[in-house]
Amino acid sequence: MPMTYTRNRLWRPIFGLALLAFAFSSLSADRQKMEAELKNAREAFRQGMVEKALKHIHQAVLADPNEPRCYFSAGQIHQSMRESAEAIAAYTKTIELAPTATDAFRNRGMEHFKLGHVRESIEDFDRELKLDPSRRAGHWMRGLSYYYAGLFLDGQRQFEIHQTVNPNDVENAVWHFICTTKASGIEKAQANYMPIRGDSRVPMMEIHKLYGGKGTVD
Repeated sequence: MPMTYTRNRLWRPIFGLALLAFAFSSLSADRQKMEAELKNAREAFRQGMVEKALKHIHQAVLADPNEPRCYFSAGQIHQSMRESAEAIAAYTKTIELAPTATDAFRNRGMEHFKLGHVRESIEDFDRELKLDPSRRAGHWMRGLSYYYAGLFLDGQRQFEIHQTVNPNDVENAVWHFICTTKASGIEKAQANYMPIRGDSRVPMMEIHKLYGGKGTVD
């Protein structure tokens, strides 16, 4: 066997390992840059500098375009700026990269609701709860979506479940009352009106009395 061929066979795996090490080093550097930019974005956002935060997010995405946390953070920033369409796009990208990102479904559902995409909000909330059923009782937003979708019985049930974890919320009692009225009539709504005693927010207890027939508009 010629010596040159033997040397080529010996050097080939060494050269391959060197390339692999170089690629890993480059990947590691990109990862470090992404983490640094993501950290800077969160700090800027914490300080209220949203435009600066978005610039850091952009740099983080350039460093690692397959990191779902970058898009989730972008969604949170757009959400804070009331830019629902941009937030939805960012959360959608998050979900594409991380299909079990429970909070991305929740946040996207909230933004769909704000844009009047009620059915889409319900779909996102349902997918969230499929991933984490323990959130069901606390999910008052889902009740609102049911109401605006005309699914009054579903809304009624959601507010009833929410009462088990938030028993002193006048808003929950009133939404339950309205859903029950739409589904079964005002008599049944009055008969099943949720008792509330500890909502200290002004003027929540006055509102509770009004819907319960013990208060006036004045």
